[in-house]
Amino acid sequence: VGFALHLAATATVRAPRREAVPFPAAVGAPDAPPAPAGEPAAPSTGLAERSRRWGVLAMQATWLATFALVASVALRGLSVGRPPVGNMYEFSLVAATFTLLVYAVWSLRSDRLWLGLFVTAPVLLTLGVALVSWYTPAGQLLPSLNSKTWLVVHVAVATLTVGLFTIGFALAVLYLLRERAEQRGRPGWRWLSALPRPR
Repeated sequence: VGFALHLAATATVRAPRREAVPFPAAVGAPDAPPAPAGEPAAPSTGLAERSRRWGVLAMQATWLATFALVASVALRGLSVGRPPVGNMYEFSLVAATFTLLVYAVWSLRSDRLWLGLFVTAPVLLTLGVALVSWYTPAGQLLPSLNSKTWLVVHVAVATLTVGLFTIGFALAVLYLLRERAEQRGRPGWRWLSALPRPR
């Protein structure tokens, strides 16, 4: 919700406007120097601060959720006495944890508030489906999965890949939306300008 409010407030920031070039005061008088072109009008400071505040609060909640998921994975592992990667419920839990970890750590390097909604929404959806449809009580591995070393390596790589794929998918969709918005001149999609330009 916080990331959605951040994007909504960012989208309502006033578009930059160019100042008009003044007409000469009298006929025959020398032309007045043109006003500096391309000077954007200052956006609403209060709205920008409110947008930033919502994004920062959402990022703090994301860090809290990340720590909670790490704790839940650790406690699940302690309760079963093995790495918690033995069924679909545990797989979803670990994949959601990796997704939030990758996003949260990446956000430490630069501002990624614009991406938060598109990362946390799939994570919440995955956790909801896991709780409703895939929940499995804590127990031992099936005999066919009783190779802990290879199971841990296989599932750890798979869950990390799911986390990276989720963020890559969100970025790809946003870049495609920005390209379409620029082609069609949609001012309501101005928040997409926060995406860094590819080098």
